[in-house]
Amino acid sequence: MTTYAPNFTPRTRVKYVAFGIEHTIQMRSVRGATVGNLQGKATNIRDCFNAVASLVAADFAFISVEGALTDSDVFFPLALPAAVIGAVAVASMPIQHRVTSTGFVGRSAGSRASIFMYGVHWPDGFGSERDNGRVTIGEVAQLATIIGILNANAVAGSGAAAIFAAYANIKVNDHLLKLVRRGTIS
Repeated sequence: MTTYAPNFTPRTRVKYVAFGIEHTIQMRSVRGATVGNLQGKATNIRDCFNAVASLVAADFAFISVEGALTDSDVFFPLALPAAVIGAVAVASMPIQHRVTSTGFVGRSAGSRASIFMYGVHWPDGFGSERDNGRVTIGEVAQLATIIGILNANAVAGSGAAAIFAAYANIKVNDHLLKLVRRGTIS
């Protein structure tokens, strides 16, 4: 199996709802990881959202967790992690904020990694979001917790440990924005 194949590494896939929209987040594990390791990745994902719980949608809820082992495209169910209690009211949320991602990028030797979180609200004028679409750990200390979790647990597509940058990119998702314009998401 080549290292650029999507199933080269085991994956944990978590489905969740935030601001009334269903999303999926995936984290990779090293080749040969066990089912227990995949379950641990679900907890890592939960811990990332929990680090910024005061910015997370009040309706945030995990829907399902699935894992796929090395070289497999077959996902099997895993246990849901503990709940994250978000604090941002859904009713007052502008639609463009509901379809905005918080993206983390990482690298390993010869490969890349990325993790996108939805349901995290970055108010206008908070950090540098309105200026350049990037929030650094200097602006929001909780990002250091998330980046630490990712550096310790996430791997790139090659299966090698990834080192994540000390910032998050804040961007409206183009596909979701298209669905908003069509009226599919309201």
